Amino acid sequence: MNVIQSAPSQDSQQMLNSLKESVNKALVQKQKLGQYAVFWTNNQLLLEGDDAPSHLNHTESSINLDQR
Repeated sequence: MNVIQSAPSQDSQQMLNSLKESVNKALVQKQKLGQYAVFWTNNQLLLEGDDAPSHLNHTESSINLDQR
């Protein structure tokens, strides 16, 4: 598969910026409500927040896609 890297169009950049802003607003709202958030980083599931399930430690709550 050929992948061509180029700068996004102005419309695409506006959409991306809008999505980022919406996600940031949702995360701030969850934090204010005391709710935990779920992130995907470095091929692992990460639970962050004061009310994140305490019975799951980082290793148990992680999913490594490289093991498939």
